[in-house]
Amino acid sequence: MISKKTRNTLIYKLGAFLLGCTFIFGLSTPISTKAEEKTVKNVIYLIADGMSDGILTAAKYYNDIQDGTLGNDKLSMDDIRSGFVKTSWANGPITDSAPAGTALSSSYKTNPGVIGLTTEGKPKATILEAAELNGLSTGIIATSEITHATPAAFSSHAESRQDYNSIMKQQLYKDMEVVLGGGSEFFESTGGGKRSDGKDLTENIKALGYDYVTNKSEMKESNSDKLWGLFAKRDLAYDFDRTTLNNEEEPSLAEMIEKAIQVLEKDEDGFFLMVEGSKIDWAAHANDPSGAIGDILAFDDAVEIALNYAKENQDTIVVVTTDHANSGFTIGNESTTSGYDDLTFEESIMQIKDFKLSAEKFTSLIKDKTDEEIKELIKAYYGYTDITDEELEYAKNGQINEVMKIRAKLGYSTGGHTGGDVYLGVYAPYGVEKLRGTVDNTELPKYIASNLKLNLDLANETLYEEMKTKLEAENAEFTVNTDDLENPYFLIKKGSKTLKVITNSNIVEVYVDNKKIEDNELTSVSILIGDIAYGNVKEVIDILNKDVSNGTIDDDNNNTNNGVDDNSGSNKIPISIKKPSTSKLPYTGAVVGSGFVVLLGIGSVAAGVYTLKNNKNKQ
Repeated sequence: MISKKTRNTLIYKLGAFLLGCTFIFGLSTPISTKAEEKTVKNVIYLIADGMSDGILTAAKYYNDIQDGTLGNDKLSMDDIRSGFVKTSWANGPITDSAPAGTALSSSYKTNPGVIGLTTEGKPKATILEAAELNGLSTGIIATSEITHATPAAFSSHAESRQDYNSIMKQQLYKDMEVVLGGGSEFFESTGGGKRSDGKDLTENIKALGYDYVTNKSEMKESNSDKLWGLFAKRDLAYDFDRTTLNNEEEPSLAEMIEKAIQVLEKDEDGFFLMVEGSKIDWAAHANDPSGAIGDILAFDDAVEIALNYAKENQDTIVVVTTDHANSGFTIGNESTTSGYDDLTFEESIMQIKDFKLSAEKFTSLIKDKTDEEIKELIKAYYGYTDITDEELEYAKNGQINEVMKIRAKLGYSTGGHTGGDVYLGVYAPYGVEKLRGTVDNTELPKYIASNLKLNLDLANETLYEEMKTKLEAENAEFTVNTDDLENPYFLIKKGSKTLKVITNSNIVEVYVDNKKIEDNELTSVSILIGDIAYGNVKEVIDILNKDVSNGTIDDDNNNTNNGVDDNSGSNKIPISIKKPSTSKLPYTGAVVGSGFVVLLGIGSVAAGVYTLKNNKNKQ
């Protein structure tokens, strides 16, 4: 048996040992400081919609031959290529942009046409939402409508990619710092007039603190911390069309990303930015090599902006990929089945050197033109002379792309998407592992989340719990009102208090005895998928159980009817919003664990010191 003195000495030494281990553990374990926790502070995620390796190769050739010499120029994408991405959807090899965008944003496979949901119809948090929840600034950029499939897949959840009403409202209340692209008519009007619901959501955009801009000059002049730019009613122009026809109203993709970074980097916590070169896909669908090449080069200019920023700051990852391939483009067609090995650069590659306009824009320009005028326009925009009668007929019938294919020996296998693996490029700071090899599209958001120290699963549990069961467990009545299909809402009643949760928004209206007391803002939107409500249940319960006995009724919002106001909804911006205080999601248990060890060590040392002193006094 050991003596009491020996035991106390052992306690003291054990405490000192534990305390020393704690300090060593603390020095070697990432805890909560930004410098230690985040080697990577920012991520710029660029997606070239519909870009196959074939058309990318043609764009490289086009870029290379502009100075008349082959082999001395390359694209920014060439320097960072690290592998390939597999693009299948949940049950097939050829995906559309909705499930492809869902896989790239959330790491979940889904079905055709679906945005941000699993195959079972459950919403899953996106990498953008996880970044926003953890205090990073966020943004989306596209050359299509901002409600289109890829930007929508990062910022909304819907059963159909065509559900623009739900998508645009979710985007509006997502609290992103930057939104740049096309699609103003979805926020401003339908059919040239007011939107079908009579609302102009651009006023909501401004009320939420955004500087709303509609052209390049306004975008460049903005000094706001929140920027929302819509530069076309639908999609932006093809880049060749924008530059050739001197469209000064629309910014290039590179100009948009440069401005977005300028806004987002103000946040010391870091940022996440998604950038889509949308219309590469549209040109591929149209079998238009000129439109696709021009937009690939514009996309590469945007990649260069991102890379320059990342190299200068060394705290930024750049990830570049494609959601799927499109059209089966080839250099070589049926005319080269035999004799392909005799085909010269002059007979093929040099025939794309003078592309300056998309096929779509060319067709619009030749309307009511004479044959000779059409031939001159072909020469001006594609460099071809000695136009044959066959080529002229193609051009007059809206098929100038056929002339390009004949002249440059280009081929297409389809006007739709294809299932091949696509480009992957990654730039990472020194010491940060790159994503390499052939990877599945679901691996990209996991790679980004890992480097930003984001927990996608925990973000999903926080933002998109099923609401009804949890709220009924709080002894509340829960009902869904879909009388107005464009503006459904949830009613949650407990005693004299009723919450009206506006779907596709983050707004919760609070009523006591059928009188409106206040509006609250959740950290993300509440959504209705089928007949099931999803949202941040914990925050809703906090609002439901909050004491409002000292609250005051806003006379402007005071309802004198016998029920909750059915006229308020997601198109109305509350005058005063009370946002609950939230903390960032934990990534590991290091802080809690090391804190416990510290307390144990200190306690052991104190106990040892006390007992040793007592024994000494007794002696």
